[in-house]
Amino acid sequence: MRYGRPNGYAPEIARDSQASEHPAEARRRSAELHILLQRHVMAATRVRAAMAKKLGMSEIEGLAITHIAQHGELEQARLSDFLDLSPGGTAALLQRLEQEDRIIRRAAVADRRVRLISLSPTMARRCTALDASFVDDLEVALARHPGGVDELVGFFEALALATEARADGTDRRPGTSDPPTPFTPAIWG
Repeated sequence: MRYGRPNGYAPEIARDSQASEHPAEARRRSAELHILLQRHVMAATRVRAAMAKKLGMSEIEGLAITHIAQHGELEQARLSDFLDLSPGGTAALLQRLEQEDRIIRRAAVADRRVRLISLSPTMARRCTALDASFVDDLEVALARHPGGVDELVGFFEALALATEARADGTDRRPGTSDPPTPFTPAIWG
């Protein structure tokens, strides 16, 4: 799914009203899941850095490539927000990537002032090749839990929405009146 959802709200997580799990056991399971998610985020950060190194890029260039690859095509201003760089810093980064034939920049048809960025075909092929072994590993892991794949997809979709909301500094849950919890990169990558 692409960034930006209708209404901006994460789907509600279904809760079994018949659940008889003891509250202490539920807290223990939530804490265990939290630790596993932290491990995943930290490992993903290391993988992204290693992939950037294999591609001959800095970590910030690798992160830019990751965002562009995820979205297919991205406005330069939005990438600037994702990377937390100034517009000038983002322009300089993209100029380097464009000169190295890693990205393609073009003006938007509707508004020529807006610059759209996508991966070059060569970079897209290289990223796909580097990501292939992870896709294989994911397929093996999913084969171990064939009955729960739909539940896993739903869970990770809701988690992605919640994490994106934290990264944006917003809270997308309906009826939320408290200010959002500050973004903590070490926990929510």
